[in-house]
Amino acid sequence: MDSPVVERHRPRLDDAVTARLRAVALRLRGYVLLEGVAWVIGFLFAAAVIQFTLDYGTRGLQWSMRAALLAVILGGAVWILWRRIISPLRVRVGLAETASLIERRFPELSSLLVSAVRFSLGDVGSAETNSPALVASVVSSAGPRVRSLDFNTVLDPRRSQRAAFAVTGALVVTLIAALAMPEVTRLWFARNVLLQDVDWPRRTHLVVDLHHGQLV
Repeated sequence: MDSPVVERHRPRLDDAVTARLRAVALRLRGYVLLEGVAWVIGFLFAAAVIQFTLDYGTRGLQWSMRAALLAVILGGAVWILWRRIISPLRVRVGLAETASLIERRFPELSSLLVSAVRFSLGDVGSAETNSPALVASVVSSAGPRVRSLDFNTVLDPRRSQRAAFAVTGALVVTLIAALAMPEVTRLWFARNVLLQDVDWPRRTHLVVDLHHGQLV
């Protein structure tokens, strides 16, 4: 909890600047989430193709092999989920952290924005060591200095756009395959996801040798 001295001299950052910083932080987390989802879906799609190829090509893997393969796929998906989504989203991206990103993109600010954010959050110390007038001046000057700056330039939407295209492509291909080959899809799901003992249809070619031209 802030001391009464600090609370009394806490200046207020421009609401527009605060809203822009929060918007950047929200978009950044959205990009991380989208790219993480793309990694998970891409991995599951590739694994399903390999799984189908092995099982269908051999006309039936043993139950133990299918179970082991499913366990590997699920383990990989969980690892990617943690590595690409959960762990990055656990990292704090507050106003101060977002301001630091803006400062890296616009070094001419000379730590003005970071200082203004920290001062507005109460990180000003006591009145004996920091001038309340100077603190208020730094916070009030931040708004006009950053008004013409585009905060969104610190973000690169191209990776997220590629991730969105990849997710869309994988889902579309999966949907087309399911609609074009519903029975094959059902059997694959039953065998490799539900681990049921159902057989693939056999391709049997019968050659009939007629004895004296008569078929009995």
